[in-house]
Parts: sequence; structure tokens; C-alpha cells
Amino acid sequence: MQKRCILPHPCNGPLYQDWTETDFFLKLAEEFGEVGKAFESLRAAEREGLPKDEGTKRWWTLMEECVDLQVAATSFMERCGCTEAARQKLMDYVNNHNARRNDGKRFARGGDDVG
Repeated sequence: MQKRCILPHPCNGPLYQDWTETDFFLKLAEEFGEVGKAFESLRAAEREGLPKDEGTKRWWTLMEECVDLQVAATSFMERCGCTEAARQKLMDYVNNHNARRNDGKRFARGGDDVG
């Protein structure tokens, strides 16, 4: 079975046509803040001993916010002129670079099948 790669899709439709690089950067910062709030909410649920389903709900909220952050970063990069092809080259470069750093101890053995 072949894996399907789903990439973040930049927000580049008509709603964003008048956005500047600064607007996209500020959205990136906003999304980072939302990740922080969602993380704190998850930790609070753990500290307070809330039911498991509430912890699971907060975990999913955190993961959704992380994806929103990825989309915001992708949108910012595209607005700055970094095409999808360039983003793919950069991701490949950074992954390979990180794989060699710290005596190869940055990634678990098997890399792709770590979930």
C-alpha cells in the first residue's frame, strides 16, 4: 500500500488577495498563540483529572491548531515567493540535514513509520 502525502494548502484565494507579507506573518503569530492556548488547555485537563474523553477532545483541538499553524506558515512562505516546489526542496533539505545532525540521533530508526 502506497502512502499518500497531503501537503498544507496555502490560503491564497480571493479573501487573501489584498493581504501583505505582514498580514500573513501576523496570522502566523496568531496561530502560534492558539497552539499555546490549546496546549495549556490540554495540560490543565491532565492536572485537573478531567475525564478521558475531555482530554482526547483537547488533544484533537491542539492537533488542529498545529495544522492551522502549518497552513499559516505555508501561506506566509508562498506570499514571500516560496513556491510549492521550493517548499518541497526546502523540506527535503532540512529533513536530510537534520537526519545527519547529532550523530543521526534526531530521528527514530525507521523514521517514516514513527507515529
